[in-house]
Amino acid sequence: MPNSDDIRMDLHADYALMCTKELQAAGYTPPTGPAAEIIRSYANVRHRRVARRPRNVHKASYSVPAHLVVGEQAFLAAVAAGADLRPYQSTRLESAVFNDGMLNDFGIQHFHLGTGPHPTKRGFIARTEPVLFSLVRDDDFYSLGCYAHGAWSQTSLLDLVHTTWPRLIASSSVGGSTNPPGMKVIALQNNNTDLEIETLRKAGINSLTQRPDGTIHVGPGGGVTTSGKSGKVALEVTKIKRLCSQTEDALKVKLAPMLASGALTPPVTLCLVQMGTEAFAVIDGGRIKFKLGDDLFVPPL
Repeated sequence: MPNSDDIRMDLHADYALMCTKELQAAGYTPPTGPAAEIIRSYANVRHRRVARRPRNVHKASYSVPAHLVVGEQAFLAAVAAGADLRPYQSTRLESAVFNDGMLNDFGIQHFHLGTGPHPTKRGFIARTEPVLFSLVRDDDFYSLGCYAHGAWSQTSLLDLVHTTWPRLIASSSVGGSTNPPGMKVIALQNNNTDLEIETLRKAGINSLTQRPDGTIHVGPGGGVTTSGKSGKVALEVTKIKRLCSQTEDALKVKLAPMLASGALTPPVTLCLVQMGTEAFAVIDGGRIKFKLGDDLFVPPL
């Protein structure tokens, strides 16, 4: 293996730089500080924004307040057509570091059903009360109903999802695919109230919740960290760090014979770049490049 002075690369820092560019292109001010925090901000925005693509709309049984009927119909038509749903989302989407507690914990998002523009926030539609709560998947959109803005911790929402579309949160049930092997809980001694869940969530504590049929779930949205951030985003940041390190080790193995033969003269500097929809590690501005695929590709926001 080459020594540390022969090859210079920091794919993690390069990845953070690409995240910075995408954040800026989308109108965000990237945070200053370590690469991990920049990557976290980018991942947090992707976690909260709804990617543009047509989705099949599924509705639970609910009624819509008369003043929101037109707005709900227009919104769900936009969902089905694959329109940009950002205008219907929270204006806090303007912040790359805001943490959506209900999304992080329950995996549920909310949308406003206005039919005109927001009076002061360009790019958003008028705010409404109540708002529409929904679960968003790659190809499907599950509309739960209209709820008060601020009702972010209602366990009745999970009851509804479990009754209507149980498979959507089955993996977060105790004993489901995301739980430790052999984990078995028969019942909860204390099924936290909505207010208790809100308090615990703000303290960075995840709650087990039990459905009326006895099924127990934990963090269908991936849960929250002790700092109140998204557990799913935290895992993504860790994954990227590990992948950068593994890729650097693999590149060193590939470069070793090239350095030994004299085909390359040390020190060699590699940079992470994007071409099309794939990432590459390049030397000398692209004279030599190694295809890395899409694992370290940073999509536009």
